[in-house]
Amino acid sequence: KQYFTFVSARDAARALVHTLRTPSLTGPVNYCAPNPCTNYDFTKALGRALSRPTIIPLPKFAVRLLFGEMGDEMLLGGVRAKPTKLEQSGFEFEHPTVDEACQSAI
Repeated sequence: KQYFTFVSARDAARALVHTLRTPSLTGPVNYCAPNPCTNYDFTKALGRALSRPTIIPLPKFAVRLLFGEMGDEMLLGGVRAKPTKLEQSGFEFEHPTVDEACQSAI
């Protein structure tokens, strides 16, 4: 499973303002939604938000055959980041799920 971090534009802007106004919040802060999803979940949510069918997923072996090592890093790799510091500082997301974030972008 290829994890995909996301955040709505509104939550990203609010998180930045929150960080600037919260002096106790120092060091690196993950600006991502609290519910990480897979690339598959993101693709499906985007398709639902756009009322469009989603494309057939590209199998791992095809990515490796076409792109080699670069394909592993760029297309098959993933990050499952969580906004732990941001949430512990009291920040609340308006769009915590991939479906809500995709809908907010429309």
